[in-house]
Amino acid sequence: FSESGYTYAAAVKLSVGCKMDICKIIPSLPYSKNDLDVENLQSRADLEAKNPDARPDILELTLDISKYEVILLGFPIWFEDMPKVIYTFLERYNLAGKVIVPFATSKESTLENITDKIKSMCPNSTVCDGIIVVGCPSDKELKYSINRILQNR
Repeated sequence: FSESGYTYAAAVKLSVGCKMDICKIIPSLPYSKNDLDVENLQSRADLEAKNPDARPDILELTLDISKYEVILLGFPIWFEDMPKVIYTFLERYNLAGKVIVPFATSKESTLENITDKIKSMCPNSTVCDGIIVVGCPSDKELKYSINRILQNR
């Protein structure tokens, strides 16, 4: 999931470096610039973040993820959490038996609490610690990070 394009760029590098397919998680109602305005306490993203039950609808995936053993789950960190569309994805799709490796884009946040949330939402999956993508790492650097995580699971 990527609204600014930064997380998508990281996903493309990962798909190249790790030789994996890529699939977007797309909200049914796209986010506008105003929806993402962090200065506006009534913006859509802010209101969703404040509502623990918010689950924005998403479009059906273009890949059959049942065929994959490892899922690299990419998203930006919003308000120290996953965007609520990621909650929708995790609740809608059966990820039991899969290895989930979260990767998030953020300049300041960590994945620690987020990984714990994914583990609680996907108790029958192996959820790895994941990585934070900062700046513009190369596909080789990202591949190394992901391979290190998968080897240590």
